[in-house]
Amino acid sequence: MNERTPSPGNNEYIVTQELLDGVRQDLIGELEHSLRFYGPDWVNKSNCEELIGKLRNKEPAIIQSPLWGDFVDATLHDMGIPNSGETRDTYFEIWRRIEAGE
Repeated sequence: MNERTPSPGNNEYIVTQELLDGVRQDLIGELEHSLRFYGPDWVNKSNCEELIGKLRNKEPAIIQSPLWGDFVDATLHDMGIPNSGETRDTYFEIWRRIEAGE
């Protein structure tokens, strides 16, 4: 799941479907955990469940709050893809593709 494939001739990485699916699964796990740990009021249960459903069904899912953005950021960072340095383009491409429902 943490595997990235270097593209020829540069330091950027190709976002494989396997990587994207792994990020999506980890993000769903983080969101489900937040519902249990913090409670439905704190994480806004209906919005959280809607986002989980969209991620599961690979539907477009706009990351519409700083809280959800923090979850995406933490998930990618934990997978070794921080939003700076040589992984910056990969980070933003994954985020874009998740929001597009790919």
